[in-house]
This record gives sequence, C-alpha cells and structure tokens, in this order.
Amino acid sequence: MGDKMRKSGIDVVGEIPWGTHFCQLYRTKNDLLDVLIPYFKSGLENNEFCIWVMPQVLEAEEAKEVLKKAIPDIYAYLEKGQLEIIPCTHRYVKDDDVKDDDVKDDDVKDDDVKDDVFDSESALSRWVKKVNQALAGGYDGVRLGGNAFWPEKSDWNNFIANEEKTDRTIRNYRMISLCTYSLNSLEATGIIDVLAKHQFSLVNMDGTWERIESTRHKMGEEAAPQAAPQAVPQADSQNTKSWEHDNVEQVHEKVYPEFDRDGVLRQSGKGPGLKLESIPSSTQEKVNFELADIVDSRAVQSLMDDFYKLAHVPIGIIDLNGNVLVGVGWQDICTRFHRVHPEACMYCVESDTKLSTGVSPGEFKMYRCKNNMWDIATPIIVGGRHIGNIFLGQFFFEGEIPDYELFRVQARKYGFNEKEYIAALEKVPRFSRETVNTIMSFFMKLANMLSQLGYSNIRLTRSLKEREELVDALRKSEERFRTLAENSPDLISRYPTFGS
Repeated sequence: MGDKMRKSGIDVVGEIPWGTHFCQLYRTKNDLLDVLIPYFKSGLENNEFCIWVMPQVLEAEEAKEVLKKAIPDIYAYLEKGQLEIIPCTHRYVKDDDVKDDDVKDDDVKDDDVKDDVFDSESALSRWVKKVNQALAGGYDGVRLGGNAFWPEKSDWNNFIANEEKTDRTIRNYRMISLCTYSLNSLEATGIIDVLAKHQFSLVNMDGTWERIESTRHKMGEEAAPQAAPQAVPQADSQNTKSWEHDNVEQVHEKVYPEFDRDGVLRQSGKGPGLKLESIPSSTQEKVNFELADIVDSRAVQSLMDDFYKLAHVPIGIIDLNGNVLVGVGWQDICTRFHRVHPEACMYCVESDTKLSTGVSPGEFKMYRCKNNMWDIATPIIVGGRHIGNIFLGQFFFEGEIPDYELFRVQARKYGFNEKEYIAALEKVPRFSRETVNTIMSFFMKLANMLSQLGYSNIRLTRSLKEREELVDALRKSEERFRTLAENSPDLISRYPTFGS
C-alpha cells in the first residue's frame, strides 16, 4: 500500500506523511513552477495518482511542456491516466472522471465556478472518492496541487472555512494536498488566515524557499499527536557612557538585549499563566493583573515572526509600563540608536505609555513619536481596563520626505555616528495609507481577540479562585465543628428537620 512517509520532491520539505495539507505563497509563475514541478515529479515516480488544478497564469498545454522538461515521459503518465490536469475554470469539477482533454474553458460560466468552489461537502467527498479510486487502481494514494481561488472578496470567509474543513479531512486519508496562493491577491489579514489553515507554508525569501510552520498546528500537535491515516477510508458526505556607534554591536547587546540584530524580540522562556494571586475575587474591587499575565507571548511572537516573514509588517505588543511582550521588525534606528541612548529611549517609552492613551476599543491613534517618526497604537482592553497596546511603527508614508537636517541634528545631539544613523533612517519602511489601514484593521482584530481571550481567562481563573476559597472555608468550618464536638462536655446529636 506504500510507505507511510512520502518524498515531497521539495528540498526544504523533505519527506512528509499522508494527510499533509500545506501551501505555497508565490509572486511569479517561476516561483509557482519551482515548487510544483518537483512536487508532481516525485508523486508520479512514487506511484501516486496526481491531480493538478491549474492556476490562471498557466495554460494546460504550457504546463505539459514545462513538465516534459523535468519528466521526459510525461505523456506516458498522462496517457495511462496517472496525472490529471484540470483547467482553472474547473477547480472543483463535479464529473469524477473528467480528463484534461474532455474539458474546455468555455464549458463553464463564472457563476458555475462560484457555486462549485464553495460546495465544500461535495468537493471533499469527490476528493475522498478519488482516493478510493486511486487505491483500487493500484496507486499508493493521491497527490493534489491546486491554485486557491475565491470569486469575490465577500466569499473569503466561506473559502477559508472550507480550507479548515479540508485540513481536518485530509489528515485521515492517503492524500497529500498543496494549495498555491498568489501573494498579489492576498491582503495582510488573508496571509494570516492562510498560514493558520495549513500545517505549514512555503515562501520564497530572497531566492530561497523557507518552510514556515503553523503555530496553531504546532500547538495542536504538542497537545495531541496526529493519528495515522486510514488505509481505505469511506467518503464522508509562525547604559553605556559612550554613544559613538563605532562599536555598535557591543552597545546593542549590552543596553538593548531583548531584541536581536534583526529586530526580533528574544524570548525569556517564561510561559503564559494567569496567577491566582493577581486575579481578584468577586468581592474585591482592585484589579491587579497585567498584560503579561493573560497573553501567551511565546505563541503570539511565533505567529508574528511568521507574519513578518511574509508581509514585512513590524509589530509591538507593549504593556502600560513600557515592557515589550511581542516584537518583530523593529528598525535599526530604534533598536541600535534611539532605544540605546537614555534620553532618546525616554522618548520611546513615553510614546509607548503616554502618547498612546485615550483610544477607544476598536479604534487606533496615529501620532509622531518624539523621535520624529510615525507610530500607531490600538488598545488592548480586558474587563473594561486598558492594559496594553498593539503598535505599528516606526514608519513613514509613501511620498513623505523625511526632514534629514532634523535627524542630523538628533545624531549630533545624542552622539550617534551620523552616517550610520542616516543609513538606518533610509531603511525605515514606507507604507501607503491604504496599506496602513489594512494593517490596523488586522491589528484591531488581534487586539479584540486578545481582549476576549484575556477576559475569558480572568473569569475562569476567578471562578477557580472563588471555588478554592469556598472549599477552604468549608474545610475550616468543618474543623471548627469537629473541634467543638470533640471537646464539648455535652452530648451533641444531629436530627433531621421536617417542615411543619
């Protein structure tokens, strides 16, 4: 029936088990083929039934020619039916036996495509049926590669919910699925959704393919190991005194150790956990919890690390005392200059704790920090209490020309190496206002999620504490009664009471 582990054909992936559901995020046709060609080549050479649902950037005949360069006998595989190539207009075809030669793009209207795409139950059932047909035909299993498609922006939620259902289903079958997504069609929030709904993702970073693990899947696998796939299943209808930066490496490590040289927050190793003593009971008025008590900073940091690799959007999650819980993408001008010098760092902390106040839940505040760059904050509110903020910064708007003379004055004032300081200034990202609005929409949703989870955890922890206090009170009451009974000279008896 074939080995449990399968050769993916992709160097950065290696061997994978049946039930693997992952994705590729690509920008160009070459990016797409760089992964798909070796992926299908490996499947064909290892007795797997292969299905390629074509992207819009590629025609079926072109795909065959590209495959032929890597697999000289590709037409032999096509002739015996081991490989099906399905045009982009037939992403979720209803005819189980459809072949590439039988399908023409004009046969299906756009409305038909839309109906097919989100008919998740029948689509999954058809893929499962394909698995059973492949196994009955002597193949080890099915290898699927399909370009993700959603007709309208309003369909995204339905589409991504279907991806989650697909992920749960595929785990139980002799099937491997690679979904391909064009980064040109995804917004920042969409990238996060895609990362979360697949077991891992492939992204081209400066010419090198990198594998990004899903934080949600990593946490789930730690909690419960994945079950082995079924053989033939049934169809189921992420302070120094010198401020001259000739020796900036040592200064950075000594004075600002929480960030590495890439602007990523170093983790202390401290895990999440709400302390009972920090949570008041219902009879207490003072609320004593902090943001660090309710945010799993390691899990969120891992997610934001993955997000930054894809979208290059910097983020900081900071409490009201200026403590950085999560951070990635912070710029050299901050981590190597502003936050290294005491006076400039004081301005940074003031921006983190004072300038960001007075923002309502579900809104954000944009302002220039006192080191003269843009910063945006949206609050994290838990139980009606403001306990921290999510920040986007530092950045400039597209088309905005920085006041270079002002920054040169700052360099001389603080004793920075002016050339290195201006070079760091040039690296500060530029965002369009539309991009900023999209990012902040995602950050506000993230803040709301953290707020809701935090409040739920507080209520649960408070209930546990009150239960503990009640049990302790009952235990003490019982001890007092037992002491009284054992030491009383009088006879003590218990009688049932009856209503009159």
